[in-house]
Parts: sequence; C-alpha cells; structure tokens
Amino acid sequence: MRIRKSLLLRLSLALLTSIALFSAGTPFSSASSTANFKHTVQRAFDDAQTIIGRTTAGGRIAFVESGQIYVINADGSDLTQITNTPSWVFNSHPTFSPDGTRIAYSKYDTGLSEIIVVNADGSNPQSVTSNHFTYDSEPAWSPDGQQIAFVRGYDPTADGIANNPSCGAQIYVVTVDGPTRPVRITDGFGGTDPSWSPDGTHIAFVSARYDNFDIFTVTADGDQIEQITQTPENEAEPTYSPSGTEIAFARGYAHTTLSCGFAHTGLAYSSYIPGSDIYRMSIDGSNLTRVTYTENNFDPTWSPDGSALAFISFRDDQVQLFVFDQFHKNEYSITSTPGEKSSPSWSRIGR
Repeated sequence: MRIRKSLLLRLSLALLTSIALFSAGTPFSSASSTANFKHTVQRAFDDAQTIIGRTTAGGRIAFVESGQIYVINADGSDLTQITNTPSWVFNSHPTFSPDGTRIAYSKYDTGLSEIIVVNADGSNPQSVTSNHFTYDSEPAWSPDGQQIAFVRGYDPTADGIANNPSCGAQIYVVTVDGPTRPVRITDGFGGTDPSWSPDGTHIAFVSARYDNFDIFTVTADGDQIEQITQTPENEAEPTYSPSGTEIAFARGYAHTTLSCGFAHTGLAYSSYIPGSDIYRMSIDGSNLTRVTYTENNFDPTWSPDGSALAFISFRDDQVQLFVFDQFHKNEYSITSTPGEKSSPSWSRIGR
C-alpha cells in the first residue's frame, strides 16, 4: 500500500508540474505544446511505473509445489495451500475457471488420475471425469465455464511427459456440471497440452505427428485441425492470450525417450532437461517473439490484461515461479520456497 500511495503521489506531482509548465507556455492550440505535454505526461507515468518495477496486472496464480496445489498473489504475497493430500497423491495442472471462483486440476492416486474441480479456496471437491481405467490430466476451461478440455491417455501427470501417439494420449471435452460422457476431439495422432481460445472456437494443443512436437489448433467440435508451428525444435504448453490474438508457449525441449515422450511439464528438477525458453506468436504462427533467454523456462500463463507472463524457471539449483513484465522487459521471482514448482495458471480475474 505504501508503494502504491508513493506511486500515485509522485505521478500526481509530475502531472501537476506538467500542467503548470504547459499553462505558462504557448497556447493550447499549439501542436508542439500539445505534443510536449503528452510526452511529459507519458514520462511521468513511466517514471511512476518504475517505482514498482513489477506488473500491476493483479490477480491470483495457482501452481504446483511438490505435488500440492497453491495459490499466490501476482505480487508474491498471500501464499495459500489449496490441497493437502497424502504424499502418494500427486496433484497437478491447476487451472482457474473463467470467473475465478473454481480451480480444476488432475489428481493422481493409486495408479490412475482424474479431473477434480474445487472452489478457489480448496473446498467442495467434485470429480468431473471419475475415470477408473486410464489417466486424465491437463484440464483447460472453456470460456463460458461450462466445459473442460483434458488429456486422456498414458500417465502424463505423475511423470510430467508429453505423449507419443502410440501411448494413446488424446484430447477430450467434458461438461463440468452434470454427468456426461467425454467427447474425443483429436484424431488418431493424439495430442496434449490443451488451451481453449477466449472466443471458444478453437483449442490449441501439442502433437508429435511429424517426428517432433509442434503446436496445432483444432475447432472445438473437432472437425478441423491446423498446424501452427513447423520447426525442428520441440514446442509445448501453448496458451492463448486474453485477447485471443497471441499464443505463448515453450520451445527448445530436448527430445528424449522418457517413458512415452519427451520431458516437459511438471518434472522434478533433478530430471529436468534444460534448453527451453518462452516465446510468443500470433495465432497463425507469425510475429514470433522470444520472451526469455536464460533457458530452463517453461509453463507460461498470461496475466488477466495480457501485460505479463508467469512461468516456471530453473535457476540457481531451484525451480521457482517467475513473472515477465512486458512494460519493463523485466523478470523476477515471486516464490522462494525450495519445493519444485510447475503448471502455473493466472486467474483471468484481476484484483
């Protein structure tokens, strides 16, 4: 609160000074004076932002630490544990509902996993898939909060792997409230890492149908599949920006034979394979922009206003939750505990 009051005071003083200087100068009709005034105001705003040096997007971020789900404010305050399951239960891939009131996640227990939905405070857990025969993980809410896309196939939850088609991983969609049979929307080539577009028309996902892992999109009814990236590198974890105009993702995973795919989401840091960084691109694959340059960065998620990206980073022998503020082009950690982190999800509802 002191920081925000200082920011507002400094900004107000700068604006008052600008107005006073402007009033003492040439008439308002002067184009040059108007331009100078706008420039001074912008400099005052930039200067005020620099006082904080961090994103002001607000909101809460859910993530996994050592198999339990936590929620933290975007400024690193108010860390809250959501799940408290036994050590043999592995919870992963939490994701906020569009209205920020619920969290869906994957619960791995006694060799199988299912999709669970809880209130944002961890209360009232409800099973969505009730699957007793295979593995369900990586939930992604539809924009209207009525459906969840998820991965059904060979255990990508406990080991943190992306599946080859031979392992049977496919993307399904299920209605959240009310029992319905999940509907498969990917073809025989399979897919992982679903992310629903803000307009509800498409789901981005990852598939290794052409030797390496690329990003694809499929219409929400499963009718049309389009390849978005075509590179010799492995990409994973696509996530739509709130505006729906961009996709953030991780690129640079080493292709390895680990159970049934290659290392990416949620791995223990002792098994983590370095090399990946965060990128942004337009939804058609153009305008590629590299966001991080330190390697060992993965699992991106957008802030509610699209001004920042949170992600997991392995640095200094620790796996922490970082935020990249696009205003300052600055990275900073908002966690410091020694546990391994993975799978952040930034609530689309700002504070």
